[in-house]
Amino acid sequence: MDTSGQVVFQHRLERPVSAVFSMRGTAVRFNGSESAHLAVLTKFNAPSRRSMLSVFSPQGQLIYQELLDRSRGICAARDSDGDGEVLLVGNGPAVYSYRLR
Repeated sequence: MDTSGQVVFQHRLERPVSAVFSMRGTAVRFNGSESAHLAVLTKFNAPSRRSMLSVFSPQGQLIYQELLDRSRGICAARDSDGDGEVLLVGNGPAVYSYRLR
């Protein structure tokens, strides 16, 4: 939803809402001149503590999905190799960097 209450993005979860513990998301501009992608980290309400990373195109299509262990943090940061951003995801003691190819 935007600030005026209009739905701007909607995605159907493959699992019931009761299976989701928390969701965090961020906009990331992989290419500085293009529209932002939406990256969402969904933490599941399960003993495994696993999380699902989902990346959506500017048009709202799911373009990447990965099941991760114990992920808690997600943010976009300036890419030192270009004019865009990288997606950073905290996964336990590690931080993974994602770029669009």
